Amino acid sequence: MKYTLTALAGMALVAGSANAAFFSFASDTADRHWTFIGGNAPNLFHDGIGPAGKVDLMIDDNNGPLPTLTFSSRLQAQFDLKHVGSIPLGNGDFSHNYLVSGQFVFVDIATGTPLLFTNFSDGLFTARGGQDSWYSTAGFGADSFGGANITMSWGGAPLPGYGLNPGTFINPQGFQYTLTAINTSGQLPYDMSSPGVKLDQAMYPTEQWFAEGSYSASGNVPAPGALVLGGLGVIAAARRRRA
Repeated sequence: MKYTLTALAGMALVAGSANAAFFSFASDTADRHWTFIGGNAPNLFHDGIGPAGKVDLMIDDNNGPLPTLTFSSRLQAQFDLKHVGSIPLGNGDFSHNYLVSGQFVFVDIATGTPLLFTNFSDGLFTARGGQDSWYSTAGFGADSFGGANITMSWGGAPLPGYGLNPGTFINPQGFQYTLTAINTSGQLPYDMSSPGVKLDQAMYPTEQWFAEGSYSASGNVPAPGALVLGGLGVIAAARRRRA
């Protein structure tokens, strides 16, 4: 028993701590496409980047010394809003707040490999607007530290210098999208017409809407040795039960 605990303690030192990685994309990498489109159902919105479009998913080594990696990716996303309250801000402005849930994945265009997958619930979507409208900007995201439920996972090849190995991340993890140029015209190139979108009595958009979007996220990635250590701990516990 004493030997087993000593051995496991030694392996814990070898396993090391979890790694972190940063992910992001800028809205202008999805040229000639709206990042998001809403309106198929009042409370739903989804990615607007067609088969010919892409976003440049960037991966950084937690602000470390390695260069940023860029993957040409296709964003596939679906989100569901639930209105929870609108707060008056004065001067006729309101903060419209929604719980948001959904999932999104970045698929590598070159190989068809799903790189980064996120499934979440109890995130927060906030849009400033009038009493019955959104203006032209909004934001939404989820944070495991703040109580949201998030499952992020990496499906690409191992990137040891960036702390990435195939598998599910551990907390803390979180992401944020910023929406700009929310409008109901959908025109490309955009001429700044029809900014914002009207809301119905339940505080959901009454028309199809379009928006640019940018993204950033961070994930805590288990070190490979930690996964091995977890399996050895189960074996050790089983041996103790048999003894």
